Amino acid sequence: MAVQRLARGALRKGAPFVFLRGTLLLAALLFPLLANACPLDRADESAAVAYVYDGDTLRLDDGRKVRFVGINSPEINHDGGPSEPFARAARLRLQALLAGGQVVLRHDKEPRDRYGRLLAHPYLPDGRSVSQTLLEEGLAAAVVVPPNLWHSDCYLARERKARDARRGIWSGSATVIKPSTGLRRGDEGFALLQGRVEAVDESRNSLWLELEGEAALRIPKRDLHYFAGMAPQGLVGRTVEARGWLTYYKKKWRMSVRHPHALQPLRAE
Repeated sequence: MAVQRLARGALRKGAPFVFLRGTLLLAALLFPLLANACPLDRADESAAVAYVYDGDTLRLDDGRKVRFVGINSPEINHDGGPSEPFARAARLRLQALLAGGQVVLRHDKEPRDRYGRLLAHPYLPDGRSVSQTLLEEGLAAAVVVPPNLWHSDCYLARERKARDARRGIWSGSATVIKPSTGLRRGDEGFALLQGRVEAVDESRNSLWLELEGEAALRIPKRDLHYFAGMAPQGLVGRTVEARGWLTYYKKKWRMSVRHPHALQPLRAE
Protein backbone atom coordinates (compact mmCIF):
# COMPACT_ATOMS: atom_id res chain seq x y z
CA MET A 1 0.00 0.00 0.00
CA ALA A 2 2.82 2.42 0.90
CA VAL A 3 4.54 1.65 -2.39
CA GLN A 4 1.34 2.35 -4.30
CA ARG A 5 0.90 5.71 -2.54
CA LEU A 6 4.51 6.58 -3.29
CA ALA A 7 4.03 5.75 -6.98
CA ARG A 8 0.95 7.94 -7.20
CA GLY A 9 2.83 10.75 -5.46
CA ALA A 10 5.57 10.54 -8.07
CA LEU A 11 3.15 11.95 -10.62
CA ARG A 12 2.88 15.22 -8.73
CA LYS A 13 5.20 18.16 -9.39
CA GLY A 14 8.48 17.78 -7.52
CA ALA A 15 7.74 14.19 -6.61
CA PRO A 16 10.42 12.39 -8.70
CA PHE A 17 13.04 13.08 -6.03
CA VAL A 18 10.71 11.80 -3.32
CA PHE A 19 10.02 8.70 -5.36
CA LEU A 20 13.72 8.07 -5.93
CA ARG A 21 14.53 8.57 -2.26
CA GLY A 22 11.71 6.25 -1.24
CA THR A 23 12.81 3.65 -3.77
CA LEU A 24 16.35 3.74 -2.44
CA LEU A 25 15.07 3.41 1.10
CA LEU A 26 12.90 0.45 0.13
CA ALA A 27 15.84 -1.15 -1.69
CA ALA A 28 18.04 -0.68 1.37
CA LEU A 29 15.46 -2.39 3.54
CA LEU A 30 14.96 -5.27 1.11
CA PHE A 31 18.61 -5.78 0.15
CA PRO A 32 19.48 -8.12 3.05
CA LEU A 33 16.49 -10.28 2.16
CA LEU A 34 17.23 -10.34 -1.57
CA ALA A 35 20.96 -10.97 -1.05
CA ASN A 36 20.36 -13.69 1.52
CA ALA A 37 19.89 -16.83 -0.57
CA CYS A 38 19.93 -18.98 2.59
CA PRO A 39 17.43 -17.06 4.75
CA LEU A 40 16.81 -17.48 8.45
CA ASP A 41 13.46 -19.08 9.24
CA ARG A 42 13.75 -18.67 13.00
CA ALA A 43 16.23 -17.33 15.56
CA ASP A 44 16.78 -19.71 18.45
CA GLU A 45 19.09 -17.41 20.36
CA SER A 46 21.25 -14.32 20.11
CA ALA A 47 24.59 -14.32 21.91
CA ALA A 48 27.76 -12.30 22.38
CA VAL A 49 30.91 -13.59 20.68
CA ALA A 50 34.02 -13.87 22.87
CA TYR A 51 36.55 -15.47 20.52
CA VAL A 52 36.90 -16.76 16.94
CA TYR A 53 39.01 -19.91 16.60
CA ASP A 54 38.82 -20.27 12.82
CA GLY A 55 36.33 -19.87 9.99
CA ASP A 56 33.74 -22.27 11.39
CA THR A 57 34.22 -22.29 15.17
CA LEU A 58 33.82 -19.65 17.87
CA ARG A 59 33.31 -19.24 21.59
CA LEU A 60 30.44 -17.34 23.16
CA ASP A 61 30.88 -15.12 26.19
CA ASP A 62 29.13 -17.74 28.35
CA GLY A 63 31.91 -20.20 27.53
CA ARG A 64 30.07 -22.37 25.03
CA LYS A 65 31.97 -23.40 21.93
CA VAL A 66 29.97 -23.25 18.69
CA ARG A 67 30.71 -25.31 15.57
CA PHE A 68 28.88 -24.11 12.47
CA VAL A 69 26.52 -26.63 10.85
CA GLY A 70 26.83 -27.37 7.14
CA ILE A 71 30.23 -25.85 6.36
CA ASN A 72 33.89 -26.62 6.94
CA SER A 73 36.62 -24.00 6.73
CA PRO A 74 40.36 -24.71 6.43
CA GLU A 75 42.05 -25.72 9.68
CA ILE A 76 44.37 -23.40 11.59
CA ASN A 77 47.24 -25.17 13.31
CA HIS A 78 47.07 -23.73 16.82
CA ASP A 79 50.23 -25.60 17.84
CA GLY A 80 52.52 -23.46 15.72
CA GLY A 81 52.71 -25.70 12.66
CA PRO A 82 51.56 -24.77 9.14
CA SER A 83 47.87 -24.09 8.69
CA GLU A 84 45.82 -25.17 5.70
CA PRO A 85 45.62 -22.73 2.76
CA PHE A 86 43.15 -19.88 3.37
CA ALA A 87 42.67 -20.88 7.02
CA ARG A 88 43.78 -17.53 8.39
CA ALA A 89 41.85 -15.67 5.68
CA ALA A 90 38.68 -17.51 6.75
CA ARG A 91 39.28 -16.62 10.38
CA LEU A 92 39.89 -12.96 9.57
CA ARG A 93 36.75 -12.82 7.44
CA LEU A 94 34.65 -14.33 10.23
CA GLN A 95 36.12 -11.88 12.72
CA ALA A 96 35.20 -9.01 10.38
CA LEU A 97 31.65 -10.30 9.91
CA LEU A 98 31.19 -10.59 13.68
CA ALA A 99 32.85 -7.26 14.48
CA GLY A 100 29.58 -6.11 16.02
CA GLY A 101 30.04 -8.70 18.73
CA GLN A 102 26.66 -10.46 18.31
CA VAL A 103 25.66 -13.64 16.50
CA VAL A 104 22.20 -15.09 15.94
CA LEU A 105 22.08 -18.89 16.12
CA ARG A 106 19.66 -21.26 14.46
CA HIS A 107 19.80 -24.78 15.91
CA ASP A 108 19.37 -27.98 13.91
CA LYS A 109 18.10 -31.46 14.82
CA GLU A 110 21.28 -32.63 16.54
CA PRO A 111 22.26 -29.97 19.13
CA ARG A 112 25.87 -31.00 19.86
CA ASP A 113 28.73 -32.89 18.26
CA ARG A 114 30.84 -35.64 19.82
CA TYR A 115 33.17 -33.02 21.28
CA GLY A 116 30.34 -31.33 23.16
CA ARG A 117 30.31 -28.25 20.94
CA LEU A 118 27.01 -26.52 20.21
CA LEU A 119 26.00 -27.04 16.57
CA ALA A 120 24.25 -24.08 14.95
CA HIS A 121 23.79 -22.02 11.79
CA PRO A 122 25.22 -18.50 12.33
CA TYR A 123 23.51 -15.30 11.22
CA LEU A 124 24.18 -11.62 11.72
CA PRO A 125 21.65 -9.48 13.60
CA ASP A 126 20.48 -8.01 10.25
CA GLY A 127 19.56 -11.50 9.00
CA ARG A 128 22.53 -12.17 6.73
CA SER A 129 23.85 -15.73 6.64
CA VAL A 130 27.46 -15.97 7.80
CA SER A 131 27.82 -19.41 6.23
CA GLN A 132 26.55 -18.18 2.86
CA THR A 133 29.17 -15.43 2.82
CA LEU A 134 32.04 -17.77 3.66
CA LEU A 135 30.91 -20.29 1.04
CA GLU A 136 30.49 -17.72 -1.72
CA GLU A 137 33.93 -16.25 -1.01
CA GLY A 138 35.63 -19.65 -1.20
CA LEU A 139 36.57 -19.67 2.48
CA ALA A 140 34.57 -22.78 3.35
CA ALA A 141 33.14 -25.91 1.75
CA ALA A 142 29.67 -27.33 2.26
CA VAL A 143 29.36 -30.34 4.58
CA VAL A 144 26.44 -32.76 4.75
CA VAL A 145 26.13 -34.71 8.00
CA PRO A 146 22.65 -35.99 8.87
CA PRO A 147 20.42 -35.43 10.70
CA ASN A 148 21.48 -31.75 10.44
CA LEU A 149 20.38 -31.12 6.87
CA TRP A 150 18.71 -27.69 7.08
CA HIS A 151 19.84 -25.51 4.15
CA SER A 152 22.16 -28.22 2.77
CA ASP A 153 20.83 -27.59 -0.75
CA CYS A 154 21.43 -23.88 -0.39
CA TYR A 155 24.93 -24.29 1.01
CA LEU A 156 25.93 -26.58 -1.86
CA ALA A 157 24.61 -24.02 -4.36
CA ARG A 158 26.56 -21.19 -2.68
CA GLU A 159 29.71 -23.32 -2.75
CA ARG A 160 29.20 -23.94 -6.46
CA LYS A 161 29.38 -20.18 -7.12
CA ALA A 162 32.83 -20.03 -5.54
CA ARG A 163 34.02 -23.19 -7.29
CA ASP A 164 32.93 -21.90 -10.69
CA ALA A 165 34.76 -18.63 -10.01
CA ARG A 166 37.82 -20.46 -8.57
CA ARG A 167 37.77 -18.41 -5.38
CA GLY A 168 39.72 -19.22 -2.24
CA ILE A 169 40.07 -22.93 -1.53
CA TRP A 170 38.95 -23.72 -5.09
CA SER A 171 41.83 -21.84 -6.70
CA GLY A 172 44.97 -23.43 -8.08
CA SER A 173 46.90 -25.89 -5.94
CA ALA A 174 44.97 -24.83 -2.84
CA THR A 175 41.89 -26.81 -3.90
CA VAL A 176 40.48 -29.41 -1.52
CA ILE A 177 39.59 -31.72 -4.43
CA LYS A 178 41.76 -34.85 -4.37
CA PRO A 179 41.90 -37.80 -6.81
CA SER A 180 41.62 -41.25 -5.23
CA THR A 181 44.67 -42.44 -7.16
CA GLY A 182 46.98 -39.69 -5.93
CA LEU A 183 46.53 -39.78 -2.15
CA ARG A 184 49.52 -39.70 0.15
CA ARG A 185 50.14 -39.37 3.85
CA GLY A 186 49.32 -35.90 4.98
CA ASP A 187 46.06 -35.82 3.00
CA GLU A 188 44.07 -36.76 6.10
CA GLY A 189 41.25 -34.39 6.96
CA PHE A 190 38.40 -32.80 5.06
CA ALA A 191 38.46 -33.27 1.29
CA LEU A 192 36.40 -33.75 -1.83
CA LEU A 193 37.52 -37.15 -3.08
CA GLN A 194 37.10 -38.02 -6.75
CA GLY A 195 37.50 -41.49 -8.22
CA ARG A 196 35.90 -44.26 -10.25
CA VAL A 197 33.84 -46.83 -8.36
CA GLU A 198 35.26 -50.26 -9.11
CA ALA A 199 33.09 -52.40 -6.83
CA VAL A 200 30.51 -52.28 -4.04
CA ASP A 201 31.11 -54.55 -1.06
CA GLU A 202 29.06 -55.17 2.04
CA SER A 203 30.00 -55.71 5.65
CA ARG A 204 27.80 -56.18 8.69
CA ASN A 205 27.14 -52.49 9.26
CA SER A 206 28.19 -50.77 6.03
CA LEU A 207 28.28 -50.65 2.27
CA TRP A 208 31.72 -50.00 0.81
CA LEU A 209 32.27 -48.28 -2.51
CA GLU A 210 35.74 -49.33 -3.61
CA LEU A 211 37.43 -46.59 -5.62
CA GLU A 212 40.37 -46.88 -7.97
CA GLY A 213 43.52 -46.63 -5.91
CA GLU A 214 43.59 -47.68 -2.27
CA ALA A 215 40.46 -45.78 -1.23
CA ALA A 216 36.91 -46.70 -0.20
CA LEU A 217 33.72 -44.84 0.67
CA ARG A 218 31.72 -46.17 3.62
CA ILE A 219 27.94 -45.78 3.75
CA PRO A 220 26.62 -46.83 7.18
CA LYS A 221 23.58 -49.06 6.78
CA ARG A 222 21.71 -46.96 9.31
CA ASP A 223 21.86 -44.12 6.77
CA LEU A 224 20.75 -46.10 3.71
CA HIS A 225 17.21 -44.68 3.96
CA TYR A 226 18.64 -41.34 2.81
CA PHE A 227 19.80 -43.04 -0.41
CA ALA A 228 16.34 -44.25 -1.47
CA GLY A 229 16.66 -42.33 -4.74
CA MET A 230 20.23 -43.42 -5.42
CA ALA A 231 21.25 -47.09 -5.65
CA PRO A 232 24.92 -47.20 -4.58
CA GLN A 233 25.36 -50.49 -6.47
CA GLY A 234 24.48 -48.63 -9.67
CA LEU A 235 27.55 -46.41 -9.30
CA VAL A 236 30.00 -49.13 -10.35
CA GLY A 237 31.96 -47.79 -13.31
CA ARG A 238 30.95 -44.19 -12.56
CA THR A 239 33.27 -41.42 -11.45
CA VAL A 240 32.00 -39.86 -8.23
CA GLU A 241 32.88 -36.99 -5.95
CA ALA A 242 32.48 -37.62 -2.22
CA ARG A 243 32.88 -35.02 0.52
CA GLY A 244 33.92 -35.76 4.06
CA TRP A 245 36.91 -36.54 6.23
CA LEU A 246 39.68 -38.76 4.91
CA THR A 247 41.38 -41.20 7.27
CA TYR A 248 44.16 -43.72 6.69
CA TYR A 249 43.63 -47.10 8.34
CA LYS A 250 45.26 -50.47 7.68
CA LYS A 251 47.00 -49.16 4.55
CA LYS A 252 43.76 -47.91 3.04
CA TRP A 253 42.09 -44.53 2.65
CA ARG A 254 38.53 -44.31 3.96
CA MET A 255 35.77 -41.73 3.97
CA SER A 256 32.31 -42.00 5.53
CA VAL A 257 29.45 -40.73 3.36
CA ARG A 258 26.09 -40.47 5.10
CA HIS A 259 23.86 -38.61 2.64
CA PRO A 260 23.50 -38.52 -1.17
CA HIS A 261 24.30 -34.79 -1.14
CA ALA A 262 27.80 -35.88 -0.13
CA LEU A 263 28.11 -38.35 -3.02
CA GLN A 264 27.84 -36.85 -6.48
CA PRO A 265 28.20 -38.90 -9.71
CA LEU A 266 30.27 -36.82 -12.09
CA ARG A 267 30.07 -38.56 -15.45
CA ALA A 268 29.41 -41.91 -17.10
CA GLU A 269 32.41 -43.92 -18.18
